[in-house]
Amino acid sequence: MNKKDIIYGSIIGTALGDSIGLPFEALSRKKIAKKRPTFEKQSLFFGKGMFSDDTEQTIAVAQSLIESYDDEVLFQKLMKKRLQL
Repeated sequence: MNKKDIIYGSIIGTALGDSIGLPFEALSRKKIAKKRPTFEKQSLFFGKGMFSDDTEQTIAVAQSLIESYDDEVLFQKLMKKRLQL
């Protein structure tokens, strides 16, 4: 496995975890147990899913890292621009 595949896999894993966990964010264990969550109802794909700012920020970091290519000042500028949108 190359670095590119590892990075893509990390971003996809973040998006999937975010999508699966989003409906239960800020709920107590008791309330989550009442909802009886199942992974079969996970709907990130096929136009039905959703994800939070966690995934958006992960993508913004990845894009800024790629574009800045080891230039810390440029990375900070790109991140600032992306987070203000």
